[in-house]
Amino acid sequence: MNEKPKKRRFRIIDDCGWTHTIETDQPDLLAADIVLLVPHVRSAADITEKESTMTPKEYLQQYRDAVRKVSAAQDHLDELRAMATRITPNYGAEGGGTHQTGDKLGEAVARIIEAESRVSDELELLEATEREVIRTINDVQDGTLSTLLYERYINGKTWEQIAVCMNYSYRQITRMHGAALIAVKYVLECPTQKML
Repeated sequence: MNEKPKKRRFRIIDDCGWTHTIETDQPDLLAADIVLLVPHVRSAADITEKESTMTPKEYLQQYRDAVRKVSAAQDHLDELRAMATRITPNYGAEGGGTHQTGDKLGEAVARIIEAESRVSDELELLEATEREVIRTINDVQDGTLSTLLYERYINGKTWEQIAVCMNYSYRQITRMHGAALIAVKYVLECPTQKML
C-alpha cells in the first residue's frame, strides 16, 4: 500500500507582520527553506504536533507558563547564591583554609553558572513566546476581544480586574472570553488575510 506523506504545517510572518499558516507534504522542507524560497517572508516556524493539538486557551497560557518558569529558575539561582555566601573556610593547624572548602566553593560556583545559563535559556524562550502570543492576540480583529486577551494572558489579570478595567460585568467578560477564544482559534488555524 502507498502511504500518504504526512502533512507539515508552518506559521510564517510576512514583511508586513501578518501571520499565515501554510501546509506542505514535503517532509524535508525546513522553516529556513521557506524564508529563503517564499518572497516577502520574514520568519517561519514549524508548528509542532503539540502546538497543533493545543486549544486556544492552552496556546495563550504558554506565556504565563513561561513567566512562571523564569521566576522559578531565578528563585533557584538566588537560593544558590545565598547558599554560596554561607560557605566558610575551615581553618586547619597551619591557619589556612583546607582543600575541601575550595571544592565546596568551586562546586557552588559551577552550580551558579549552570543556573544562570538555565535562567538565560528560559528568558530567551519567554521572549519568543511573548512575541508569538502577542502577535496572535493582535491578529484578533475585534479590538475589545484583543484587549481582553491581552489583559488576561499577558498582564495576568483576574476576570474581576478585567471587568472593572474594561467597564463590563463579570458575566459579560466571561462571555466575551468565549468569543475571543473562537477568534484566536480562527487566527491559529486560518491564514490571516490582510484587510485593505
